Amino acid sequence: MLFEEQKWRKSALGTACRKTQTVEQQAENMQKQRIVFQRLFLSRSMPRSSAVLAPECGIVRGSIVSAWGVDVLMRMTSGNFMDCLEEIGLDPDIPNSELIPLLDRVLKIAGPVSVLPNNVLIRLGRLATKLMVQQLKAVSLGDLQVMEAFGRQQEWTISQLNTLVNGFMQSHNVTAKDLNTLYLVTLGYVICGLPEKDMEQMKPLEFCSAVMYIGHLALSCTEQQLEALARLCNGNDIFGPVSGWTEDIFLEIGSVAAGLQDIELSSLVLEQIQGLTPLAISLIHPKKFAVSFSSQQLQLFSWSQAKAVTEQQRNLLDIEQMRALTLALIEDSGNQTYRAGKSHADHCSYHTLLHLSTLLPVLYVLYIVQPTVVLSLVNRKQ
Repeated sequence: MLFEEQKWRKSALGTACRKTQTVEQQAENMQKQRIVFQRLFLSRSMPRSSAVLAPECGIVRGSIVSAWGVDVLMRMTSGNFMDCLEEIGLDPDIPNSELIPLLDRVLKIAGPVSVLPNNVLIRLGRLATKLMVQQLKAVSLGDLQVMEAFGRQQEWTISQLNTLVNGFMQSHNVTAKDLNTLYLVTLGYVICGLPEKDMEQMKPLEFCSAVMYIGHLALSCTEQQLEALARLCNGNDIFGPVSGWTEDIFLEIGSVAAGLQDIELSSLVLEQIQGLTPLAISLIHPKKFAVSFSSQQLQLFSWSQAKAVTEQQRNLLDIEQMRALTLALIEDSGNQTYRAGKSHADHCSYHTLLHLSTLLPVLYVLYIVQPTVVLSLVNRKQ
């Protein structure tokens, strides 16, 4: 049934499949989900002229939170709303415009930011990214769990990142060179709030002990900040010069490889290119990407790597580079990464069919109660 969709969305395959959708497709799917949820679980419980009832937390928790819509979530009782705060904060598909009213509801229930208990701050999730700079300054970041929860959020502005990293360091009375592996992992995305000169002061051994985690993040750091992070890894006492890096090293540092110099990227051979993660490729500055990778190197890209090249990066490629990138996308080189990418797309298509079959019983009920809704969904799909 519909609740099975929630399990799939949280899976690795579900996350990857949703990333392939355009913004318009995501918005369309969201609207369809909201129609189904509100019609099936709410509209039948009251006369058509009455206001829509709000669900209890137990129902929301087992479903797709974003599918209810902000109007319904705001109608939840204070107790139910706070009980489901973590689920609301963790949903990646709640539109950005709906986060502010949801955060306001939290503050009306639990009080201003300065008095919010840590267990509420930890459960804010994406809602925390809508706190103003002055509000963030009122948050005590001495608790590692609070900072770790904030560090898992990606949607911070530059001024918010600066405020958070400064607040954390002041709370722990440390400077950039005092940041150990635990602190760096705790900062997560917030590491991009450190100025470039402070990043250069970090201990390479501590950073590279944390890079396996940090390298899996789609860092919002500037090109200069990424370069500073990459330099921490190529010391003789760490990974050594980039020319000697193996595929495993590139896989370990992940997105930090986007900070390598153009001359270093242009010298990469097949084994090293195979270690570049799609995330790292997508984070390379477009101008650097165009200057660094030759058409011969681009033709060595796997399907998943070529798919990760952004529109901004493609726009700066010459004809030969574009031809090589296209070949990487359409040719079956026979390597494992390509087959995994192709299989991945097939599974996405199969999952769509699978969920259509699981939705049939629900659509049948809806058709009996409100046939115009089902007919509308079918027509829009066509």
